[in-house]
Amino acid sequence: MSICQGYFVPTIYKLLWHQLDENNTIITYIFVGYCKKDIIDILKKIEISGYSELTQLQITTLNKVFPNYEKLFGDIKNGGHTIFMYNLIDDSDCIIHIMEDIHHYLKINVKNIYLWYNSRTITNDYFNQQINFIFDDNHSSIKNDIFIKKLLQLSSSNSLDELKHKLLEQLPNKYKSISQIKYFDRDQYYINTEIINDDLRALLVSLPITLTNKYYYISGDKKIAILNYIDPLVAISNKYTNSDINISHYIDGHNTQYYKQLQTYGRLLNNEIHMICKNDNIMSKLPYKLLHFYFPMENYHQLANIIALRQSIILNYPSNLRKVIDTNIFFEKDIL
Repeated sequence: MSICQGYFVPTIYKLLWHQLDENNTIITYIFVGYCKKDIIDILKKIEISGYSELTQLQITTLNKVFPNYEKLFGDIKNGGHTIFMYNLIDDSDCIIHIMEDIHHYLKINVKNIYLWYNSRTITNDYFNQQINFIFDDNHSSIKNDIFIKKLLQLSSSNSLDELKHKLLEQLPNKYKSISQIKYFDRDQYYINTEIINDDLRALLVSLPITLTNKYYYISGDKKIAILNYIDPLVAISNKYTNSDINISHYIDGHNTQYYKQLQTYGRLLNNEIHMICKNDNIMSKLPYKLLHFYFPMENYHQLANIIALRQSIILNYPSNLRKVIDTNIFFEKDIL
């Protein structure tokens, strides 16, 4: 590569499709972008037998294109459970475009897609949404029992011990055991002090964030984001029933959510996007209220119209386009 060429290292995102079958199968799609044939051959070998069967030449060749590839790709689940995709999920992609790509490449109807991720960092805007959820209706302070209840709702945890374990995982240098955690022992919590509290921020960073859906409820003159029930795997594990789900009088914000760019979120843990699809497996595991929460029927027409528009656009590429791309971009030679 010459100094005249641009230098761009794309993020390698992974899509984890949770099948929700009896074996808890997860199919991982790794979006690596365009690759030359020799790299594709190596990646196909990894799909079949993992990293252990690679020759030294293949290791060297792959490291030139994907340095530290084992850390980049993560664990490989053989038997068709890890699949490399030769296109990219770009940081500037909006959420609906990612859903369109999933529809296009995996043949999944967009109305049956729910996406979320576990965060590595969160934005100040999202942190403020979490704070507003906890200190509902402009309360400047709340009592201990309400504070704990809100955190349990946010994290879909069942007990205070679960919250303490989460905090212990997030702050291992500060806390060596649960008995050292005194953060939840206060009588009163004040919003002005909690927004700068390291324990609360660490706890909130560990919580999942939805990519596809957004709901709000009105409290006083505030629009409060509904931030619980985000992770459907936790919801299934908790075996919620319709009577457990307290979602009422809400408004949806899906229209704006669909057009947010991926880069406007915080950093994704391990660059992983999680996905479930509406099928027989999940229909038997979740109550109706949560099925509607993850797969809102009122958005079907909007999503269908967006997909129809994309499919109506036909691009006619010149027959020698691939040769031009290979020659001018992907070979390590000066393009001038």
